[in-house]
Amino acid sequence: MILLLKMKDVIVHLEHNQHFIKQADNVITIGPGSGSNGGKIVPNEKIAEYKIEIKKKIRRSKDYLSFEGINKNNIHNEKCKIPLESITCITGVSGSGKSTLAHDIIYESLSHGRSIGCKKMISHQAEEKSIMSDSVL
Repeated sequence: MILLLKMKDVIVHLEHNQHFIKQADNVITIGPGSGSNGGKIVPNEKIAEYKIEIKKKIRRSKDYLSFEGINKNNIHNEKCKIPLESITCITGVSGSGKSTLAHDIIYESLSHGRSIGCKKMISHQAEEKSIMSDSVL
């Protein structure tokens, strides 16, 4: 995955492994529960406990994809930003909406080049590249 990152690709990964989550540049947590108690995207400032101290400087990309008005399965009127040139982990309990966000919204929208399952998909960058992974390392 680090090689893909060096090629300036976007990596979106569904993950439950704490070691991998702690190494991600960005974490999107969906919850707080499953089913009707899930589908809420937890703001990044609430996930600080996942991060570990890193001695080297992290490159922060100003380029990102944003998805607004996400409405699919148990995710209702949510929004999220995915930084480019970084590793983003989508976490949450079983049934919270991780696969819906990763596959039905992000992957399908990027594959078709238009918003699918959301009102807006906005690319804030010059060129688009994306890689989808589901626990394949």
